[in-house]
Amino acid sequence: MMIEAEKHYTVNSKVFQTGADLLDVIVNLTIPAVHAEMSRKAIAAGKHVYSEKPLATSLEDARLILDEAAARGLRVGCAPDTFLFAQHQTARKLLDDGAIGGAVAAIGFHAQHGPEALSLIHI
Repeated sequence: MMIEAEKHYTVNSKVFQTGADLLDVIVNLTIPAVHAEMSRKAIAAGKHVYSEKPLATSLEDARLILDEAAARGLRVGCAPDTFLFAQHQTARKLLDDGAIGGAVAAIGFHAQHGPEALSLIHI
């Protein structure tokens, strides 16, 4: 299902103009259904992209985003950055310091509603 971002978001066309000096990075906080479309527009305009999760709703779209960014020497980042959360960093430090002995496996949980819940939002 293709959704045109402009039907749901006010987009300042100057933001996507190649060479526009307004900004270097676009933070993509749109709904998942238009993440790829908006990220690719930003990349085409020479902007780095940091996107809310998921990067795209298909592997094909995600690969296009990464390939197009690489071809232009741009960076792409994507949430979640949960590996930086204090509880995860503390656990990592304890493992690295040998506080619990030699670990052979680990599992972690982070509870929240997934991106599929976002598809229920009507704009």
